[in-house]
Amino acid sequence: MREHVVKHMDKNDDGFIQLSEFLDYAKGKEFDHSDPWDTVFEEQLFNEDELAEFEKKLDSSAQKELEELAKKEALTREEKIAKYEAESKLNMDMLKEHSEKLKEAIMAANKFKELEKAKKVVAANEAAQQ
Repeated sequence: MREHVVKHMDKNDDGFIQLSEFLDYAKGKEFDHSDPWDTVFEEQLFNEDELAEFEKKLDSSAQKELEELAKKEALTREEKIAKYEAESKLNMDMLKEHSEKLKEAIMAANKFKELEKAKKVVAANEAAQQ
């Protein structure tokens, strides 16, 4: 590629392209004078009113999406709250049940201690009588 460019532009054969050589080449017929950076759309596809209407619809649809998302999140939160309330109720019921069992166990232990004391008193009285 470089050799091709130098061959066509380098007029004094020094291996370099001088600015004057490039400018001379650019003025010639071989140089591509068309602008490759033309816009894709030569004509205007929409006017300002259409753009404003589109933006309004876009804002409206975005607002609707946000509202729907907020509703979904609210439902999800409500479901989680209901789940946690149900779990809390189960935990409270279990706690009450365990508290009752613990109370019964403590009462039984106290009765056992009283029974042991009573046995010792009876044994001491019997020993004293003999």
